[in-house]
Amino acid sequence: MKLSQAAFQRAVRFLKTQARPLDRALFEFEFEGVARGGVLSELSKFQNPDGGFGHGLEPDYRLPASTPLATSVAFQFLTRIQAPEDHPLVVSGIRYFLSSFDSKRHLWQRLVLEMNDHPHAPWWTVDSKRLETMEENWANPSAEIVGYLHRFGAQGVPIEFVSSATDQALTRLAAEPVKMESHDLLAYLRLAELLPDSLRAKANEKLLLAVPATVDQDEGAWSGYGLRPSWVVQLADSPFASFIRPALDRNLDYEIRTQGEDGAWHPFWNWGSDPENWKIAERDWKGFLTASMLRTLRSFGRIES
Repeated sequence: MKLSQAAFQRAVRFLKTQARPLDRALFEFEFEGVARGGVLSELSKFQNPDGGFGHGLEPDYRLPASTPLATSVAFQFLTRIQAPEDHPLVVSGIRYFLSSFDSKRHLWQRLVLEMNDHPHAPWWTVDSKRLETMEENWANPSAEIVGYLHRFGAQGVPIEFVSSATDQALTRLAAEPVKMESHDLLAYLRLAELLPDSLRAKANEKLLLAVPATVDQDEGAWSGYGLRPSWVVQLADSPFASFIRPALDRNLDYEIRTQGEDGAWHPFWNWGSDPENWKIAERDWKGFLTASMLRTLRSFGRIES
């Protein structure tokens, strides 16, 4: 099944008229040959003076202040556009990662109490008990951030720190169950993508087992909150594509069939409360999901010429 040109144009129209300027700029960079400067300019609007990112870049919590998690989302964009290591957004972002590392617990905090003071999804409500148990899902975002230190931190990060953090990430990955928590798996996948070849091969030994064990391969699960194949394998050259190929092909068909009437791909979750602020977050998610899905469909040859 392929996305028709009419359906593609509906998606483009949504991105051009309703998506965040950041997601619109990302689409224009990937599909229209516009320079990546547009993405960098829009991304800079989410950055704080400390080098970290906030301001609802992760749409499910609207905290203006910097967090390691929101900054990891910024680096997903920077990786996607292959931003240069010496760009000011990158340099200051890496500096923020170094300053925000919790050296006592050997992690980057996913949660901060200040999340409660701004609109957020219920799962981002924070109390002291949750703060004490952050190591249970250490990988999100700590493993992912280690990958960004490899990709972007060559000139500004001590070698000893990167080596120690990488050893910890690979040790934790090896100790994970084969069926992982879905967000942890995504974080480890982003780490592996950015590691040097020899270390990537070591990480992939576990990930090649974890991907088919963790991904929801039954179509019946895709209407709820779960890990869809196309979220794990976003490009045709992924080393994991062949391990879930039948489910991936069915999932791409499913995504084409379930494109929204407005042209967007919609989040398959909601806050269940605070409808006014959820409406804003939902729109932001639509833009991000639509730009990402078009990229995946094109990579697999699933858009009509």
